[in-house]
Amino acid sequence: MGLPPESRAKRQLHGIRWDLKTQLLAMAVDRLSELVWTKTKDALHGRNKPKSVLRLLIDNQEQKREPETVAFDSPEAFERAREEMIKSMNGGSV
Repeated sequence: MGLPPESRAKRQLHGIRWDLKTQLLAMAVDRLSELVWTKTKDALHGRNKPKSVLRLLIDNQEQKREPETVAFDSPEAFERAREEMIKSMNGGSV
């Protein structure tokens, strides 16, 4: 394709929502948060560990579902579905 790995088109093609830079920054924030947390009284008791920013990004990505694939038995069925979709997008008028 000639596109860089961080391009939206290439990431979409491979199902990756966040580019590498964003993921690395999230990892850095996570490590820094954990490092600071280890110096607290809560860490001694294993409480209030900071939430992972990277995990939040990944969970958000996993929750986003791809649209369901639709198949048609004939060109006429496709045209009917197309017309219905156009009507719904235009508020009921073609």
